[in-house]
Amino acid sequence: MNPLLKILIALILTMLGVSAANAVSCAKGAYRAGCAGANGAVVTQKPFVAPRPVVVAPRRPVVVTPAPRHCNWVNGVRVCR
Repeated sequence: MNPLLKILIALILTMLGVSAANAVSCAKGAYRAGCAGANGAVVTQKPFVAPRPVVVAPRRPVVVTPAPRHCNWVNGVRVCR
């Protein structure tokens, strides 16, 4: 068979297999949702929902005592840590 005829048959079969993209495809992502069709695309954002604060009451009163200060004399200067 002639190679030119093979190419022509493959080209005709390829053209018959291609269909028009008339369908609308929609997707829902982590941050946005949108649809794309033949006339364009539409993108929408999800509304922001603020998280509720978590408040936990202590079971017993919390008492904080100051840590003991260690002071030394270094080169004639008092250093407390």
